[in-house]
Amino acid sequence: MYAEASGIGGGPAALPQGLTPLDGILVPTFGAYDLAATFLFPFVAIRAIAAEKQSGA
Repeated sequence: MYAEASGIGGGPAALPQGLTPLDGILVPTFGAYDLAATFLFPFVAIRAIAAEKQSGA
């Protein structure tokens, strides 16, 4: 089982067989972007609401 999954038997490894190189680049990049947006959006919204209250709009 381990030899089959790691590609020791001479064939391609079973795990990376279905992945493209872009999956290793795009998925982590967009994951980091989503994480940053999740944490930064509340601060942007709070600042926008505070500015709206201050201007009286």
